[in-house]
Amino acid sequence: MGRAKAPGEEVAVRIAVLGAGGVGSTLAAAWQRAGLDVAVGVREPGAGRYDALRGDLPITNVARALDGAEVAVIAIPGTNLHDLLALHHEGLDSKIVIDTTNRMDRSVLHQVPALEYRLPHASIFRGFCSLGYEIFADPMVGRELADLLFIGPLGPHRAVVESLIREVGMRPVWIGGLDAADALDGAAQLWFSLVAGRGLGRRVALRVISDTPIP
Repeated sequence: MGRAKAPGEEVAVRIAVLGAGGVGSTLAAAWQRAGLDVAVGVREPGAGRYDALRGDLPITNVARALDGAEVAVIAIPGTNLHDLLALHHEGLDSKIVIDTTNRMDRSVLHQVPALEYRLPHASIFRGFCSLGYEIFADPMVGRELADLLFIGPLGPHRAVVESLIREVGMRPVWIGGLDAADALDGAAQLWFSLVAGRGLGRRVALRVISDTPIP
């Protein structure tokens, strides 16, 4: 795996990954390999569909995963986000929240207004939503290291999110605040078009090239 981590940018936070599908389990495994404290929260932690992950990842319920976590990564189907927020908004509201969900049944993929309404005190970011989980598992595509586009507020929490992206092995590229959600949706829709429309397969990534250094 390629590594885009810079010296001095390690993080020591507890992460609750909500969801154990392709995105959630891949990110949780990457952060766990990096030595971070990770808990994976699901609705039914005893279900047989999690047996293959149970020996490698700490599977628990959502409330226990959120307890004591500084960062919550929402990695569930986009259609389930409203239910999650209704049940767990109190546990999420004080945290750095990274939303990875996409509403595939709508032209607008993001649900930023719902997140802002339900989590007024959270520091909300959106990322890991414009590429497939196969890239998070191995971000070296051909001879290039994939970039990870993300949005969210300025401030110290942005540095935490950037460090988590680097721990996965990718270069973080911040494209703006939450008002840039439509632009990030465009990147996701481009990825889906290349994968499905062009038939290039899911090992397709994006890379930002600029004469201006990207911090």
